[in-house]
Amino acid sequence: LSGKNKNSAGFDETTMQSVMQQLATTLDNEKAIARKYRNQLFGLIESVDNEQLFERIEKGSAYYRSILLNNIKVLLLHIQEMKQHKRVKTYLNNLSDLDQLFAKKLEQVDKSTVLISTIINNGSEFDFSSLEKKRTEERYAILTAIKKEIPDAPPTKKKSGRKKDGPSTFDITLEMFQSGMDMEAIAKERGLVPGTIEGHLAKAVESGKMELFKFMTKDDFASISDALKKMEQEGFSSKDVYIVLEGKFSYPKIRVVMNHSVSE
Repeated sequence: LSGKNKNSAGFDETTMQSVMQQLATTLDNEKAIARKYRNQLFGLIESVDNEQLFERIEKGSAYYRSILLNNIKVLLLHIQEMKQHKRVKTYLNNLSDLDQLFAKKLEQVDKSTVLISTIINNGSEFDFSSLEKKRTEERYAILTAIKKEIPDAPPTKKKSGRKKDGPSTFDITLEMFQSGMDMEAIAKERGLVPGTIEGHLAKAVESGKMELFKFMTKDDFASISDALKKMEQEGFSSKDVYIVLEGKFSYPKIRVVMNHSVSE
């Protein structure tokens, strides 16, 4: 952030640097240990010592899982702190990208023991559902604790998407979609990004101008609904649900499901 943005946002840029440095230092300190651990695994694979291999995978997974989860806690707390300030949208987007990287790595670590165990025992089916449920519950618990410490800032009023005279920008998008154009084509035609077009269509669903399952699949709706059932929806934003679901679904889809759940 520039000095101008730093002052207008009302916080010290060194706050951001310290958190990023903390995460970087934690990961850098693990490089030598990770190289040693990797060499041990390669040695066990070459010696075909499956029992010892699984034991090392299991212990290593627990070790790295703890490190990743601690980093995720630090990152989610920092995200909530930054959400209290203005003019930090780009920075928050970068933090969200980093959070998704951590979440993906945690998922890979979780899967490792199941994969190795199944392969060693000549299995052919891999069930990761319990692991995904555990991660969802963990993230929800982290967010709950963080929100008790730092509540969300009051929402700001958004400008209306309707111009004086003529159809609103949302209605134009809906008309183009109903004519058979997909979101990518509409975005290109209108000079907008696909995410904005998806947001327009989400509003069309919420206003009753478009059918729900023309906007999203039943599987996506079920996945988001299942996550919402595990969360106390009151006091949680679409951003929180996005984080719990590890960025697998867009904000417009999440908001549509949240609003649909409330109206039922």
